[in-house]
Amino acid sequence: AKRYPNFGFMSAFHRFPYEAEEIAYIAAKLGLDFKNPNFTAAMMWETAANGIDPDAFLKPAARVGYTYISIGGNDATQGVLEVDRGLSMIQGMYSQAHPTMLKFHGDAIAAGHRYGMKVGFCGDGINKEPKLFRHLIRSGIDSVSPSPGMVNKLRIQAAELEAEMLGVDLEEYQ
Repeated sequence: AKRYPNFGFMSAFHRFPYEAEEIAYIAAKLGLDFKNPNFTAAMMWETAANGIDPDAFLKPAARVGYTYISIGGNDATQGVLEVDRGLSMIQGMYSQAHPTMLKFHGDAIAAGHRYGMKVGFCGDGINKEPKLFRHLIRSGIDSVSPSPGMVNKLRIQAAELEAEMLGVDLEEYQ
């Protein structure tokens, strides 16, 4: 991390809580210091196990220096709902805004913040499902990764929703 100050690390598909510690140990052997304040160690949040017991995953992750979790909307939805978004016969059942997924996302955001971590969301659901985007904003998401064509539209929607949540009239600022 000293030689690459803008370098970060993201690990995926955590199925067992101890994996964060093992990954940090291996990374340290490669010269990556998860506890360096200029280094971002991120964990993808995409398995059903993550959602069932978030504290079991985040406590060891925070201890070894993880500072960010990224909710993988596509993989999480496929794994939690067990619906393949590419299979046309059941594609209509796939929704990142399914009530179970909204709980999964909200719980991840709350748990990440309890451990002092930033929480992001990646997945095409924010481009297609307004209910999902509103839920993420209301739940306190720190960042999202929309498709380039949706950035301005979602930025405006986020500002309007946050203003509403704060009781601020945006008309006064235009």
